[in-house]
Amino acid sequence: MYSYAQRTTVQLPHGANPGGEEVLDLCEQHGIPLIPFFSLVHGLPNAGQKMAEMAQKHNATVAQLNIAWLLHKSHWLLPIPGTSSLAHFRENMQAADIRLSAEDMAYLG
Repeated sequence: MYSYAQRTTVQLPHGANPGGEEVLDLCEQHGIPLIPFFSLVHGLPNAGQKMAEMAQKHNATVAQLNIAWLLHKSHWLLPIPGTSSLAHFRENMQAADIRLSAEDMAYLG
């Protein structure tokens, strides 16, 4: 009736710590989900104006684009952006509908 369920995850402030990509690589190799926290605070490393341009292209906020980038970056990334209101929660959920192309991902880094 019950089966084995994986209960191991790694939590890391994504984009803020050196070595984050190496941790993601290890998680992918071993099938361990990585939960990036503070991802909306730290954002993409060195993306700056690119994020604003890409958000405008996709008719989204920078926060939504950051979540979308995380969702496209790896199947093993499980972002859990915090929110202080129901409106922000809804906005965060809409990020799952943003489709970033390979060119978009390469542009953002």
